[in-house]
Amino acid sequence: MKEENSDSNKIPSLSLLWPSVFLAVGLVVIKATYVKISQFWGIGDWDVPLNLFIKGTYYSWVASASQSDLLFALGAGGVGGLIFRLASPYRWFSRVVFFGFLLFGVVCIAYAVVGRQAFAHFNAQPTSNLFTLGLGGGDFAKLQSSIIPYATPGALVALVMGPVLYLLSVWIMGRISTGWSSRRFRKIYLVGGLGTVLWLGLGWQLDKSAWFFAQDRYIHENPHWTMLRSTFPDFLKAKSKLLSIDFPEDDLMDFRSPNWHTTVSDPSDPLLKKLRDRPIKNVIVLVLESVGSHYLTPYDKNSPVTPRLAEAAKNSVVFDSYYTPVGWTVYALNSILHATTPPLKGYTRTSFVLDSLQTPSIATVLRDRGYQTVFMASGDPQWPSEGIFDNGNFQLVRTELNLASPKRNSSWGVKDKYLFDDIRKFLDGRNKNSKPFFMLAWTDQTHHPYSLGSDEMNKAQNDIDRYLSILNEVDGYIGELLNYLREKNLADDTLVVITGDHGEAFRQVHNKFGHGYSVYDEEVKVPLILWNPRVITEGYRNSTVGSHVDLAPTLLDLLGEPTPAEWQGSSLFDPGHPPRAYFFAAARGQYLLGVREAKWKYIIDARLEEEELYDLEKDPLEQVNLSEDHPNRATRLRQRLAAMLKANEKKDAWVSMH
Repeated sequence: MKEENSDSNKIPSLSLLWPSVFLAVGLVVIKATYVKISQFWGIGDWDVPLNLFIKGTYYSWVASASQSDLLFALGAGGVGGLIFRLASPYRWFSRVVFFGFLLFGVVCIAYAVVGRQAFAHFNAQPTSNLFTLGLGGGDFAKLQSSIIPYATPGALVALVMGPVLYLLSVWIMGRISTGWSSRRFRKIYLVGGLGTVLWLGLGWQLDKSAWFFAQDRYIHENPHWTMLRSTFPDFLKAKSKLLSIDFPEDDLMDFRSPNWHTTVSDPSDPLLKKLRDRPIKNVIVLVLESVGSHYLTPYDKNSPVTPRLAEAAKNSVVFDSYYTPVGWTVYALNSILHATTPPLKGYTRTSFVLDSLQTPSIATVLRDRGYQTVFMASGDPQWPSEGIFDNGNFQLVRTELNLASPKRNSSWGVKDKYLFDDIRKFLDGRNKNSKPFFMLAWTDQTHHPYSLGSDEMNKAQNDIDRYLSILNEVDGYIGELLNYLREKNLADDTLVVITGDHGEAFRQVHNKFGHGYSVYDEEVKVPLILWNPRVITEGYRNSTVGSHVDLAPTLLDLLGEPTPAEWQGSSLFDPGHPPRAYFFAAARGQYLLGVREAKWKYIIDARLEEEELYDLEKDPLEQVNLSEDHPNRATRLRQRLAAMLKANEKKDAWVSMH
């Protein structure tokens, strides 16, 4: 009898060959739709334009983008196959392994679909960090408005049909191949091996090319491995070589609390001199959600978006080089209130953890010194750190539905008009015998998805147009508030502070979208405008480099109040203020650190071991990397970042070094 018909050479009906093969095929096909996202920036459809199929470059792109997916599927199949082989003497165990791997394949296909849509928004694969940031408060409902735009009909169909087609393909090929001989399977393995080598070879060169920098550099990562790597950082720990550098001991001074003397600054600045003669009583801090300095008229005279802010600048100090330490709302809130940069624990290339420090907030300090403390927001900025106001920082807290129940604008909150209405109601209730007050007011509508209030209105404009429309509307509310303060004779005794928690990117400068994923200026540079018509009779600019950790010390300095010794930041009017600002981003699995010093901006990707250096005077959009042209400057700033990491080695290192 010929070998083709020999029962001894037949492959068992249960085999991990087809589950592994179709896992690889499924992941490659799903990744192929990423190429469309990278080229056309569309997320609505899952079809690839037919004209791409006749272009050889398309297949090169797909091969390059899917290399890690193919290797992941082959690796999983190899490990599963080994376990299956060891289990083969035990029929029940081998069946458990087979169906367990089949379930694993279904989950992988479904997760690849979810990851594909997440990539459209985050420009990188999802990580445990993102899930922790997004779900840390346990209120998943808050995410609805930002998730629903990506739950397109095509995505939902793919989420269902992907696993179904995977199972159907495995079943069909399992039936067809029943009874095939080992010789035929050896041919299949040979052809499959050659095809794999050719596919990997086709995309290998492109993986090293500039295409990923022009499109999406993280497109080639396997989403499953990225999630595993970020979930088990200690197991997959790897230190950055570039940041393993010696630095002068004095570099740690930037991270020591500068306020051990707990005294106010020497009033050498003209503004401080005026305030010492006649102090300001009240402070209103307006934090504009997801608003950097990029689109504001005081920072770009050609921008027509915020004319009322431009008018207000005539009675303001405008800070030109002011940053947020981290591009996420909750951490910006901690820095604004507690004058402390959220520390990084367990630093690796792939993971980070942020903790709120138990340092006194500016609200606590001013409450204990006789101020009424008020927090108002049209959203809920304490999400996902629920309960951060429970210690009584603020005597009055009013957020979202407290302002306009039940008129939600999106799952994130209500329209900003209700916030400004409530601010005026609070001011109306005051009289000459009222305590001085400190108010922190936080807007919401400029948060993604930038809702105008109805589906019809939202669909009529794209993201950036909706965002700018809302920003223009908020600018009008600010102008009305400033006029109202004048009408109520409160303007002279009230300092209005206008800032943003972080910026927002719209792929206009660095092909980034959203916030928290890079440390380029469009995401971390924010406005700081101090308005008071009595003291600041003529507006002027301040070039001091600072960040949110400096805001609370600056306000206490302006009020003539001493600063708590535990705070890291220092007054922007203090001549001894360090001429630097530090920032980082790590939510999507990369690890970016940056420092701004004078005109220089230095960035390091500690995972890819890449560095960037920009001269912001000549190159404010950070387009020309000068790290190779100025290696000494890059090295010196890298030493400062190494010092930042050193200061973070211990919990609460920011406040334990004085």
